Parts: sequence; structure tokens; C-alpha cells
Amino acid sequence: MDFNPEEFVEEYREEALPRLQTIAECLLRLEADPDDTTVFDEMLRAAHTLKGSSRMMGFVATGDAAHHLEDRILEIKRREVEATPERIDELLGLTDALSGMVMAPVGSDEELGEQPAEPPPEAVPIEESLRREPVAETAASETNSALAQSSVRVRVEKLDRLAELVDETILGESRTQVSATKLEELEDLARSVVRSDVQAGISDDLRRRSESLYAGLRRLRVAAEGEELSFSLVTDELRRSAAQIRTLPLATVFTPLPRLVRDTARERGKEAELVTEGGEVELDRTVLSALPEPLGHLIRNAVDHGIEPPDDRESLGKPRTGTVTLTAEQSGGWVDVTIQDDGGGLDLDALRRKASEQGLDPDLGEDLIFAPGLSTAGSITHTSGRGVGMDVVRAQVAALGGTVRVNSEPGRGTTFTLRLPFTLGVTRAILLRCGPEQYALPTAAVEEVVPAGKLDRVSGREYLDYRGNAIPVLRLATILGVSENGSRMTIILRWGAGQVALLLDEVVEEMEISLKGFGPLLSGVPGLSGYTVLGNGDVVVVLDPGYLAGGSPVRAAASTVLYTSEPAAKRMLVVDDSPPTRGMLKSFLEREGFEVIAAKDGREALAALDVQEFSAVVTDVDMPVMDGIQLTEGIRSRPNLRRLPVIVLSSRGDERDIRRGREAGADAYIIKQDFTAAKLLGTIERFVG
Repeated sequence: MDFNPEEFVEEYREEALPRLQTIAECLLRLEADPDDTTVFDEMLRAAHTLKGSSRMMGFVATGDAAHHLEDRILEIKRREVEATPERIDELLGLTDALSGMVMAPVGSDEELGEQPAEPPPEAVPIEESLRREPVAETAASETNSALAQSSVRVRVEKLDRLAELVDETILGESRTQVSATKLEELEDLARSVVRSDVQAGISDDLRRRSESLYAGLRRLRVAAEGEELSFSLVTDELRRSAAQIRTLPLATVFTPLPRLVRDTARERGKEAELVTEGGEVELDRTVLSALPEPLGHLIRNAVDHGIEPPDDRESLGKPRTGTVTLTAEQSGGWVDVTIQDDGGGLDLDALRRKASEQGLDPDLGEDLIFAPGLSTAGSITHTSGRGVGMDVVRAQVAALGGTVRVNSEPGRGTTFTLRLPFTLGVTRAILLRCGPEQYALPTAAVEEVVPAGKLDRVSGREYLDYRGNAIPVLRLATILGVSENGSRMTIILRWGAGQVALLLDEVVEEMEISLKGFGPLLSGVPGLSGYTVLGNGDVVVVLDPGYLAGGSPVRAAASTVLYTSEPAAKRMLVVDDSPPTRGMLKSFLEREGFEVIAAKDGREALAALDVQEFSAVVTDVDMPVMDGIQLTEGIRSRPNLRRLPVIVLSSRGDERDIRRGREAGADAYIIKQDFTAAKLLGTIERFVG
């Protein structure tokens, strides 16, 4: 059977890229200490192995490039050339080029089995090969052999499926706890029946049956509690094991960063080094895969904006070389990643001036750095001056369920702290009640839960006195579009440097939940992180704490565009019987500048149309009292509403259902399975402008 290299491309890449990374790391070590000769064998072994595996795969050009890199490294080892920064730049460029060749699609730049453009060199006699610089292969072979015996390759999809099944098992544990509680309630009821029978003086036969029922329930309850305990121990161990399978050490993300610091410093005419601690700390693979971009941006900013030029540092009594320290530490279910530089700190005066120019609140201080479009850079480079990035960093971290905080000391540097969930599958959350529904709120941004206190009103805005500070109040019922039922509790949310008091009806309990993502219907609607299923089978929406707190601290402190009571230029009517869907669609449209009125069914919507004018109607189909089709027909039957745009948003996607909507008079029909926020907004703009 012929060898087909294409079957082994993924394995080839998995081996090749770490070897190239090893070479890059060794080059940086060599640049920092030219007398460190220990790096040469490691680099030569990696280059030699890459050369051999590339040629085995038929990637001749890649093999030749690896051979060229090997020769350049040997020149330095033999002291034929010096390891100058320019020479290191050249070799790092070669590793970058090789990385691109390794990842290039098969057949794009070099076909499998391609022959070299020039004749291959003649075979080297054994005697000459022995006189060449030795390349240690034995240790690598032994290591690979041992690794092969102790590990196995598993596709990521299978690991994800395993994690999902573990989450379902944890949910089963919750249901077992609910069943045990119900058995205990039945036992208490049976005990009270036995006591009543004794007092009522019923027949011995009935009394014996009651006592037998009570005894049976007690035995069943004791057995259930034992099973619950055993199940709990197994699921705890299963949860830990599954988490370990899904996690990788942060060192896999930290490894390329010294190169990033070096290149950024050289480009900006600075001297800087990166110190890392905690690379052994592990993090969920999904979180880890999304971390390089925000982490890289913060590292570049630390060198570009934070570290001063060498002469300036020297005049300030600092070492010419600046230091960026990257640390990681696990704390319970969270991992804190800290990026700290010893530079000049944030220029708060410049930030405040820029904020005032852009109409932002200058009193936000350090947190202004996260304002969209705000930049204090004097010139535009590929690393700064565009006014984008820090707001994106915060959004990226928030999408992972984490937070970003900043602290700066003038003349001493700036520290960014990323708090990230250890795993995305299972997380801690507060189960709360607002109106008729229950919701879950992840504890990532929850600072404290306190009873509702006295509120102050300033310029039409409510504030709560919390530990001597007046913080803005948001009513969760208003955000969700549901009725309040007392608002007896307050959750203090912290997002960045700002705080928000979230007023709600009741805090039920803190619990561990299995967070699940939404499908297309709600995935584009802001304010939702996903959903979870409780032990009793109830489906509960999981709220996004970052969105509730305003997401951007600038918006939160400036009364947030989302919650303004000023009249909107366009008014929308949203009709849906689901409070979460209704509330979140309302919030999304308000965020886009619409004034929104929400109705829970067609009859309520028609009543609203009787007293107010609307630019358009967005309606569900399946609703009690009066459905969306009947509502659309009712709108078209009224002369003053015949031209009012009606957009149907329904899970019914058959051609017959779409035809019913069209015949009723709907202007557009969006199937919920295909729903995105952009599609809804585009449809509205088509009719409303």
C-alpha cells in the first residue's frame, strides 16, 4: 500500500510548530546571554528533526528551509558569526517563514512529492557525517517513545462531547437531590398521618398500614440519601477529571510572548524584557484559545505606552531595560492573569482631556482607557494610535465570562488584572427571582448581595448609598420588561472601576450551574449568557453581568444609553409571550436608538396601537389570547395602520407558515432558527430607514 502523506499532515504540524517555538525561545535566550552555549544542541536537534520529517512528508521546500536554518545556527555555534541582534532578527524571521510553510494548505506552495528545483547534494560518506557537529537524536527518540506509551491522541470534538455528558451527569445529581428532598417531605407527611391515626383512634389494621407506609418511606429516604452521597462523590471526581481533560497550562499561551515584547521594544526604540510566573496554572481549553489576542494587546500596550525610552528611564533612576511581569494564579473557580509594567503609568490628564473632547465623563479616571475610540497616542503605528483595542479587550474577556480591571501609579507603572473562569462548562451563579420568572446571574462580577435600602434621586436618576459611595441603580424588572414584585434585594455588580446596584425581587440561592449556549434565536441578543437546567427540570435564563452593568464603564456612569428615558426618534412595538425574549429584544432595540413598547400578546399590542403611533411591529406567532397572525390581520383591517411595517419573528419555518404570514399582511418573516441581531436590525432599517 502506497504511503499517503496527506493522512499525517495534522500530526506533522503538531510536531513541527512546537519545535519552531523551541528554536525561537532559544534564540531569545542566546540574545540575552551570548555565552549560553546550552541552547545550540536544543536548536539543532529541533531543526534537524523538522528537516527530516518535512522531507519524509514530501515537503521538499520546507525541508530545505529547515536545513538552511540549521546551517545558520551552526555558524553561530562555530563562532563564524556573532549572535548580534540583527543576526537574531534574521533567524527569527526564518522561523516565522517556516511556520507559515508548515501551516500552508497542502498543495498551495509545494505539492506532495515535489522534486527540488536543483539536484540534491551527493550522498555524504559516513566518515564525513561523523565529523559533522553531533545532533542528539537519542534523547528525543526515547522521550517520544515514552510519551507514545503514556498518551493517546483524541479529537477535540470527542473531548467536548465528553464534557457535555459530564455536565448532564451533574444535572442528574441535582435531580437526585430534589428527589431525596421530596421523599423527606413524604416521610414527614406519613409521620403526621400516623400521629393523627393514633389520636383519632382508628382501627388497628389501618394504623398498622399507616405505620408500615411510614416505615417504608423512612427506609426509602435513608437509602436515597446514601445513593445521593455516593452519586455526589462520583460526580465530584468526574467533574474534576473532566476539568483536567479540558484544561491546558497557561505556558502554552505565555511561550510566544517574550518574542512579542522583544520585537515591540526594538520597533519602538526601547529595551524591555518579559518575566513570567505561574505558567503551570491550567485553564479551560476554550478560554485559553481565546486568550492570545487580548493578552497580546495588553503586552504590546505595556511596552508601547508604558515602558519609557532607555535614556528617560536612566534619568529617572530606573534600569534602562523595562520589565513587563506576567503572572497567573488560581483562586477557587477563577484564574487571575496579571500584566504589570514598571513604566510611567497612565497619563490621566491626557485621558480626561480626550474624554471631554469626545463627550465622555472625565471623572471615570483609569477606566477611561476602555472607552471606544479613545486614544492618547501622538502618532499612528501598527500598535497604537487608532483608538481601538482596549474596549475590544474588555469585550473579549467579558465574552468568556471574565472581567478586566486596571490600576495605575504615576511613575511606577500600570497593572491589568484579567479574572477568568477556570472552566466554561460549570460555574457558580446566583439564582434570583424578578417578577414571575427565575434567572441565574454568574458570580464573576457580583461584589455583594444586600437588602434593598433607601434610594436617592439626582437629576432623575436613582442612586444607592453603598459604603459611603453613591452608585447608580438599575431595576432588573425594567431591563427585562417584567412587572416588579417588591424589589427587596440589591446585588452590587462591579465592572471595571465602576459599580452598579441591581434591584430585584428575591435572591433564592447560590449554586453551581451547567452553562449552555443558546441557538440562533437568542445568540445575537445582548444581555444573555445562555441558559441552564435546574435539578427540578426548570429551564432558567443566565444573564450577562457585564451587559447589566453597562458593559462599557463609560456608559454605565453616564446613565447608559440603554436605560435613558429620553424620547427616541423611532418607536417600535415588540410582541412576544416569553418575558426573557420580549425583554431582551426590547433592550437590544433600545440600544440601537429605538424607543420600545413591549406587549405579551396580540390583544395587548392592539390596545397599544390604539393610543400610540409606532414605526414598526416585531411579533411572534404562537401566543395566547391573540396570536401573531391574528394581530397582523387586525393591523391590516384598520385604515390608519395599513402601511405600518409588520415583521414576524417565529420558530415556524415551513413554506405554509410563511405563506400564512404573507397572506395576513406581514412585510417580512424571519425564522428564529436563522435569527441574528444583524438580520433583525437590517430588516427594520429596510422598512423604517
